[in-house]
Amino acid sequence: MPNEEVMLSKEEAEKILKLYLGSSSLIAGNFTYLKKHRAKPLDLEEIRKSGQISKEDLRRFLGVKELVQYDLDTHLGHLARYAGLKGAHPAGAGFSPIFDLIEKIQEKFPDEQVRLGSISRRIAYLCFLREELKYMNKRYDYEEIPIIFEFYTNKVEVYTTLLVDLLMVIAELWCDYPDSKPEPGPRPEYFGELFDCFTPLEQSGFKLFESINMMLELSAAIAVRHIYVHDIGPEINLTNEGGVITYEIPHKQRYGEFEQYLQFELYDRLEKPPPSNQTIDVYDPRFPEFEYCLKRGKQGQFDYQNSKVRYNGEVQQYIEMLDRILGMIANAVFRSILK
Repeated sequence: MPNEEVMLSKEEAEKILKLYLGSSSLIAGNFTYLKKHRAKPLDLEEIRKSGQISKEDLRRFLGVKELVQYDLDTHLGHLARYAGLKGAHPAGAGFSPIFDLIEKIQEKFPDEQVRLGSISRRIAYLCFLREELKYMNKRYDYEEIPIIFEFYTNKVEVYTTLLVDLLMVIAELWCDYPDSKPEPGPRPEYFGELFDCFTPLEQSGFKLFESINMMLELSAAIAVRHIYVHDIGPEINLTNEGGVITYEIPHKQRYGEFEQYLQFELYDRLEKPPPSNQTIDVYDPRFPEFEYCLKRGKQGQFDYQNSKVRYNGEVQQYIEMLDRILGMIANAVFRSILK
């Protein structure tokens, strides 16, 4: 070992291990079930026979980036964070104004206590999952114990499906109050109809879904849920920032004026279109996570159905996108019900 490597006594190492593991049986077992999942073999007992261990070997053994403590390292830390995220305030940060709106609707419509309580609980859990994913990226060295990254991607799936499912619950709630201002769109029977239901929503006097952002992002959200539920899920590759998520948005999951956007904003502005029956990769700097492969048909026209759209962004950006969709829709729906 290099001379500059910090060494710990056996007692010091045991104290740190107990902080992380909380069980001497796990220490003695040397994380038995994780042995085959380590990127590099590491037998802690062999290392400790000399009576001391380096901080680097201990860090590698635990699969963490640093030997420091975080609030979410403990069960009580989890509970405290979850409770803190449920705070309701009309001018608070994050989802606090939305929790405040939920409480106001519960006061106005006491019969909705149970349904709104369920919505509030799910929003709070999504907020917690978002924080937990940030924590995992800060805490764990995925390259040291790769199965931790697999665990991380499972949480991304839970976050995605729970959030898009919650959008359907919010749409159902809104449709049960047809006197809302503005009135809800058609009651959705499947996820592809969410866009039409939410189209009347307003924010500060403007139609929420007249923006390209919301059209792209809700389409991306519905498409990825479909991939998770009906296929093997999107591709998530490990990076220094936690991971990049990549998936196609087929034309059946593109909503609103998606075709007009691709043709008039992108294809028609090409300096030189591709030859007939060929494609060209296009980039819109306003939406860097979206990639486009536009196709020109045999007759020289824009071929929308065979043009490809792909979401390709850091997982953290992806989570922020979904978080933004939920926040804007929930805020607009709840305000509409209260008017």
